[in-house]
Parts: sequence; structure tokens; C-alpha cells
Amino acid sequence: MSHPALAPNAVAVITGGASGIGLAAASHFAKLGLK
Repeated sequence: MSHPALAPNAVAVITGGASGIGLAAASHFAKLGLK
């Protein structure tokens, strides 16, 4: 079961996405279809 906030076309705001866990989160969210 997925969370409704992770629906495709939802918007994710990530700070520190250049490296580390922020980069991993950004990559994962992009694979899920988030903007």
C-alpha cells in the first residue's frame, strides 16, 4: 500500500538534494513520478 502523498504528479520539496540522503530521496521520488 502506498501513501497518497507519493502519488504520481505530486510535488516533493527536497533540501540538500545534491548528495547523500537528499539525493537518494530525490532519485526515489523521481522514479515514483513525483515532480
